[in-house]
Amino acid sequence: MAKGLTDKELEQIIESDEFWEDFDVNNTASSSSSTYEYNENTIEKEDKRDACEKLFTFGDQSDQEEEDEEELSTHDTDSEQEWQPSDEQNEDEEHSASTSNEDVNLNRKEVPKALYGKDRTKWSTTAPVRGKTLAKNIIKVLPGLKGNAAQHKPQSALQAWKLLLTDEIFGQIITHTNTKIRSVQSHYGKFKKKSNSRSEFRPSFIGETDKTEIEAFVGLLYFLGLYKSGHEDLRSLWATDGTGRDIFRCTMSLARFSFLLCCLRFDDELTRKERMKNTKLAALGNLFEEFIQNCKGNYSPGEYLTVDEMLVPFRGRCSFKMFIPSKPAKYGLKVQVLADSKTHYLLNADIYAGKSLEKSKCKLSQPTQVVLRLVESVIGSNRNITGDNWYSSVELVDELSKVNVTYVGTLKKNKRCIPKEFLPSRLRQEFSTEFGFTSGKTLVSYVPKKNKSVILISSMHNDSSVDNETKKPEIILFYNDTKAGVDALDQKCSNYSTSRKTRRWPMALFHMMLNVAGINSRVLLQFQGISCLI
Repeated sequence: MAKGLTDKELEQIIESDEFWEDFDVNNTASSSSSTYEYNENTIEKEDKRDACEKLFTFGDQSDQEEEDEEELSTHDTDSEQEWQPSDEQNEDEEHSASTSNEDVNLNRKEVPKALYGKDRTKWSTTAPVRGKTLAKNIIKVLPGLKGNAAQHKPQSALQAWKLLLTDEIFGQIITHTNTKIRSVQSHYGKFKKKSNSRSEFRPSFIGETDKTEIEAFVGLLYFLGLYKSGHEDLRSLWATDGTGRDIFRCTMSLARFSFLLCCLRFDDELTRKERMKNTKLAALGNLFEEFIQNCKGNYSPGEYLTVDEMLVPFRGRCSFKMFIPSKPAKYGLKVQVLADSKTHYLLNADIYAGKSLEKSKCKLSQPTQVVLRLVESVIGSNRNITGDNWYSSVELVDELSKVNVTYVGTLKKNKRCIPKEFLPSRLRQEFSTEFGFTSGKTLVSYVPKKNKSVILISSMHNDSSVDNETKKPEIILFYNDTKAGVDALDQKCSNYSTSRKTRRWPMALFHMMLNVAGINSRVLLQFQGISCLI
């Protein structure tokens, strides 16, 4: 089984023959393309250990000034499909359940014309009469390419990928990485190839990098994902006994790859402390925001979108690390995502950076604010958003209706807008459905099992349609078809992930950007013959 690389194993790598493969005889820090040959046996062992110790000290380590704490996520999706019976109804239902079905049918009262929630929200039991299709359900802007992607249609996967991770983004990475490299070069002491030699040398793998090498480095990360070797021992990838992969050895040495992985930086470290007063994401710079802008600016999504969370696996020091027991990784960085329900294209994303110390002047709830930020690029487009019970509320539906966006999602049973008749009840028959209608909104309660129910709210549907075969309401069938956009995106990212084990959270988010860029670029390439109207 593949295993991670420990400090002891890394020390063995640096002491091996392959690690000290090349040195610059001109005492310059060049790239790994040096062709100088030497006798390995002449290098002193003490010098190797010294270089190894420096690599451990200044390598891939967590920022010790970073606060380390974790927060338990309240995003609970376990109750998304099934609801437990309400305790407030138990006493009344005990008496009602003891009567026979015949007595219940004889004494059954007429269905009221209106139902009320605890907050006095009025729901009509009669569906409004509708003629033609409502204007809010008509999509005027079709899915396809837009912006730079429409003007310069990608003819290859690489061209589509560069529309998202542009040269400007890599220019910032190269600048800040070289700054980091120059700051650590002095920590790698010079050495003599022979004890009686007068010439001193530095390892060539500590040289500065450029655009070509960084692109090659990122290419190797994608190969790691392709081979599903994210947690594989690096020595096996660079092995020369026939078990390794030639593409890695031909691109750069193991020492150079490890060094770049440790020195990769995304912001100016000199101004980071000052910028951290305004944002906890200062160590990532503006890279993530620029990447998201490129994702939004090159693709017009389909008519159905999904909002949900992704958990980027991470266990290092971080002040906004999340603990989500329902996720496979359990610990990581939470990212709120808006994705296309059909193509799984990531359209917008928002990194959760912990609770804000400043009190927000906005009176809206946090889930509503998150969704409103994510849908900024589709305002006025009449598209539909599908979300789970953490996001759903009457407040959110009303706010989205103001910007011509519809919403479909499950509701938690503690929402005060839900009438008691919609809550789980022992009297309700299996596969039965209750509908409630109000201005621009539809509430539905479906019983998939005895003593359980699923409650959804929709501003897209306006009738009481029920499928004859499955006996499920049309709202639930629509929800099931469109709810998995973000989950499918997350699954694709994990199947061919470029991630390596790291103790720096900016690196974890950079790996996520690479994963998403690979998926989004494939969607752009598929739509190369289709352009939207804007």
